[in-house]
Amino acid sequence: MDITGEYRVAAPRAVVWTALNNSELLARCIPGCKELTQASPAELGARPSNGLMRWD
Repeated sequence: MDITGEYRVAAPRAVVWTALNNSELLARCIPGCKELTQASPAELGARPSNGLMRWD
């Protein structure tokens, strides 16, 4: 999977970084994602809520 793009977030960098590293919060931002789990220090595993996840 390749997710690309550039977005500006109106929040301090430390707050954004903390949110991106919070798997519960990040899962709520991904349509169709029920759960994210830490597979390794650099990888997350995703579990879809309905069998399908949108990545567009």
